[in-house]
Amino acid sequence: MTIKPIFKKILFVFPWLNRLRRIFSLSRKYRKTPENVPAQLRNDFLSKLSRKILDIYNVDLEVFGADNLPSSGNVMLVPNHKSNADSLAIMAALWKVQDDPNKERKVPTFLAKKELLDWRILRNALSLNDAFAIDRSNFRESLEVLKEFSAFVKENKTYGVIFPEGTRVKGKELGKFNSGAFKVAKNDYYTIVPVAINGSETVFNKGRKGRLKVVVSFLNPLKPIAYMTQDPKAVAERVRKLIQEEIDKNE
Repeated sequence: MTIKPIFKKILFVFPWLNRLRRIFSLSRKYRKTPENVPAQLRNDFLSKLSRKILDIYNVDLEVFGADNLPSSGNVMLVPNHKSNADSLAIMAALWKVQDDPNKERKVPTFLAKKELLDWRILRNALSLNDAFAIDRSNFRESLEVLKEFSAFVKENKTYGVIFPEGTRVKGKELGKFNSGAFKVAKNDYYTIVPVAINGSETVFNKGRKGRLKVVVSFLNPLKPIAYMTQDPKAVAERVRKLIQEEIDKNE
């Protein structure tokens, strides 16, 4: 029998209150003494939290294409965006596939929309991820944030994660992929890993019953040599088509 999320929240209310307090306390500690809260510790905490949230909502996560994740060099993950659960799915998927106990897990760094900072809990969680917030209404500022984001990813050797649609797009068809991420990738010689997320659209739907399968597929990477002569808009469309094909295949 599948327990509804609302009953799980009631049953486990105290553990979840402790997790929320942990977000605030860890974020506060990171602001005051960042050297005492290393990236690996923060990533482990957020990844475990992501898995717990998906479990609360009865999500079964399947991950494919782990071998397509480069272990070195500048790497940018570009997923489609259907739900607020997509970032959780990416965090949980990376945790799941990086299971070598002798190696540190590679940390993702997200580019998020600025509106998310209006929510206190999200603002603190994003700070633990070292996420960069972008104002989509300010083109010039967005370019500067993208440059800072790229510099951080390269310096800290993380996975840069950008949702090129820029917002959630409902329905089977993907939205337009903005070229900004691909300009950065081209300028800074990133390996681009297209990421197809299937099934996430209804994760938080209140009326949903039973368990839900969400599939995260890391597709074949595009190395710089494979797209360097292309215009960023053409690269964006190329990646969009690759993800769309994978989504259609998994429907």
